[in-house]
Amino acid sequence: MVAFAERTWVNGSLLKNFIGENVSIFLCVKDEAGANLIATSSDNQTITVKISEPSGVPAGDWIEVQGKATTATTIQCKDIMSFGGEQIDFDKDACDMMAHFVNNCKDIFACT
Repeated sequence: MVAFAERTWVNGSLLKNFIGENVSIFLCVKDEAGANLIATSSDNQTITVKISEPSGVPAGDWIEVQGKATTATTIQCKDIMSFGGEQIDFDKDACDMMAHFVNNCKDIFACT
């Protein structure tokens, strides 16, 4: 079983609060330019993902990026997971609400 690093789910506007920390964010790919993947978050912020090799993810596809927030708009990528095409029915509003919810309810997964 693969263990994932502890990380925080964020959207584009929350990213600035987690610089230097591991994050997970859902993005819609706009363009891939060399070592940079340019994408839009669920709250319509432009985010740059630093990648070590070409991702091959086409423009319009939704992805989840796991990595380290390096600036308010940049993530150093550790892993990318594609949702398989631009034709999926991705609920941006629900994704955005989830990011706010998990960041405002810190003990949501605590066992009592």
